[in-house]
Amino acid sequence: MKETLKYALAVGITAAAMFAYMHEAPPRQAAHELAQNTPAPTTAAALTGSTEQETDPHQAPHQRELSPAELADIDPASIDWEAVINQMPIGLDQLLLRMHSDEHYPPEVIAAFNKLHVIEFNPVVQVVCHDKLNENFVDGVVTICHDIKGHPDHPYENFDYEDLLELAETDPAAAVFASRKAEKIEDRMGMALRAAALSGKPGPILATAAKEFTTPGITYDEDNKIASGGGTIPSTVINRMILESIAQRMGDPRAKPKAWTKYIGDFAKTDEEKSQVLELIDKATRHAMEGMALIQQEVTGSTQVRELLDA
Repeated sequence: MKETLKYALAVGITAAAMFAYMHEAPPRQAAHELAQNTPAPTTAAALTGSTEQETDPHQAPHQRELSPAELADIDPASIDWEAVINQMPIGLDQLLLRMHSDEHYPPEVIAAFNKLHVIEFNPVVQVVCHDKLNENFVDGVVTICHDIKGHPDHPYENFDYEDLLELAETDPAAAVFASRKAEKIEDRMGMALRAAALSGKPGPILATAAKEFTTPGITYDEDNKIASGGGTIPSTVINRMILESIAQRMGDPRAKPKAWTKYIGDFAKTDEEKSQVLELIDKATRHAMEGMALIQQEVTGSTQVRELLDA
């Protein structure tokens, strides 16, 4: 077997081992008072209400605005997510990555996004700029701008990772922020999976996949040496497909693991090798969901993930 495939399989095994991380709940400490004192997140209706007054350049003039009740009942599958991505100038899902965008998302898109995520999308409603004297610039003046968002940042934004880890035992929001602040990639992935297990929402998983595994990477020549000019990194493809597969099983309409299968042929050259990689991805996906099902049932009593596995 080629060294590249051995590397790919090793990555998958490492990923599977990482998923076992979720079986170990964070240490129990008396930190739940922090969670109890945390304000409830803004509702989808309130969030969309702050953006309904904005004009979306891609929205048809005759399109009727949805009521708060309709927004609360919106089906994420009813949104054309590809169109949302395609309207963005850099071709990335800036909404999923929570990047600043000049686009004003329609209320129904934000409402659907919030149904899939633990932390609601906080849109920029205004950009305020002012000039400041700075002798290092040619004109002696520099313009400084800052965003004004629709609602205040979540209190967990300023929490340390260790504090978040304690709260993440039962709090999916803390797990989300822990996944953003963890230094090791296996911790970031593990916390995203824990957040999804505790909340029943696949958004944290897909967001982590999009952030951590964005480009194919490097290719190898016939002698298993790195070829110049970029290409495919096996770990990127395998981990991306594992996370996207879990999100898809949890009902996220944005997840498309099969879109990444075209890259497998870059490092698995025979049909047998390709089958082995796909089998590995399938086993790692199931292993991760087994861990999620255990956490979800023990902490919340829900059997949502277990039912998906048994379906």
